Amino acid sequence: MLISSFRSGNFEISIYNSLEKKVADKWEKIKSESLNSAYLCFIEDSKPEDLKFRYVIIEEKIENKNEVCAIIYFQLLKFTKKNIYFRNSFFLSSLVRIILTLNPFHLLICGNLFAVNFPAINFKENKIERGELLDILSQIQKIEKSEVFILKDLDNEFTKLCKDRTDWLPYPFDLTMALSIDPLWISMKDYIQSLTKKYKRRSEKIIEAGNKMTRKELNAEEIKLESNQIKILFNQVASKQTVKMGQIGENYFYEFKKRFPDEFSFVGFYYENKMVAFSTYIEHGKILEMHYIGINYYFNKNLMIYFNILLDGVEKAIINKKEQLELGRTAREAKANIGAKPVYFNDFISVNGWFAKTLSNKFINYFQTEIGDKWTEKHPFRK
Repeated sequence: MLISSFRSGNFEISIYNSLEKKVADKWEKIKSESLNSAYLCFIEDSKPEDLKFRYVIIEEKIENKNEVCAIIYFQLLKFTKKNIYFRNSFFLSSLVRIILTLNPFHLLICGNLFAVNFPAINFKENKIERGELLDILSQIQKIEKSEVFILKDLDNEFTKLCKDRTDWLPYPFDLTMALSIDPLWISMKDYIQSLTKKYKRRSEKIIEAGNKMTRKELNAEEIKLESNQIKILFNQVASKQTVKMGQIGENYFYEFKKRFPDEFSFVGFYYENKMVAFSTYIEHGKILEMHYIGINYYFNKNLMIYFNILLDGVEKAIINKKEQLELGRTAREAKANIGAKPVYFNDFISVNGWFAKTLSNKFINYFQTEIGDKWTEKHPFRK
């Protein structure tokens, strides 16, 4: 449904809140891997909590015809007390939750909260310039009246232009952990043999503990049957997060597997005939992305569940002949221990209003202390 439109120079900008078929047909005039309409419709249909969507189509009128020259994807999050919890500061957590109960604010994200390295702007470079697109983004920010505006996963050319503007500030803390897969690794044994003695012994100990569990790859109907246990396991992991943005809907995993059976995989970990953990993966060509996980922390220490999930990801990437295993943003120390390295993204942020600015600064400082400053890069491989 069209919710707003305006002109900027020679361009007509239309903003929609849903990617219904008529809009999707126009959206697909510009082909994009990340902005694939089938995938975006899946996210929309999964009904994530407190999240709305904006689909922007930019057209230029040529000889009485409109030509699509750019598409931009946004997620709009209502940020409330349930989205944040400072584990190590009861006072700060209580204060923020009280204020957010009285005055929640909105985040406009040009990007995707459910994916890593997801460029949300795609355009024809011979039809519209990057500077014109940034001007249009600023106008959209004003229309949406969001207190926080985040531009994610920009390319280097966009980054250079954004640095010259005063309305957006660089956000240099966004990174993911990724492991490059050595083409000489044919099996998991090759990976283990490439480690130093210390990390080799550690990995063998992890695998030995993990052998007490059985793994099973679930299809869509099996995911549906296990939905209650999956929800419990997922919430145990989510409850440990400082900030929860864009919580997935209850049918997220079922719908993902149903709609993308070849690209999405769901692996359940069973102990004494009960699912005690799960891991999910998305295939992007030569990249295997480890997606959401769930863990029963009561069994985590004895079975070394989390570390087994990481090593299982390594094995899956090797078997499927991937070039890279993408592991996500959190638990950087653990991921560094298996050989992952940080990959930084080009993000920018604009914050309006004293409370949003104060909370943003507090969060950035706290977040960096929690998962940024306490980890160091490791060197687990033999030279």
